[in-house]
Amino acid sequence: MAVYEATARGRSRVVLFDADLQRWIDERGEWERDLRHGIANGELTLHYQPIMDLSSDTCWGVEALVRWNRPGHGLLAPSEFVPVAEESLLIVE
Repeated sequence: MAVYEATARGRSRVVLFDADLQRWIDERGEWERDLRHGIANGELTLHYQPIMDLSSDTCWGVEALVRWNRPGHGLLAPSEFVPVAEESLLIVE
């Protein structure tokens, strides 16, 4: 994991495996486990937001926004869980 983190930060970097990195690994594992469970149990919901032309008061499109109602954490924005989904390949599910 230290090598992976060093590579992610750019060339010529050194990262030591320490308590902070272990915490990050543990938290990421928890997020991935919870997300896998959330997908299986229908905790992800789709919200539609209209795209309006205010000058004519007409709707010319709709944006689909996914949210995760994570138990104990509430409704989460995509920026909080999509990176985990992408890295773990859960994004396909």
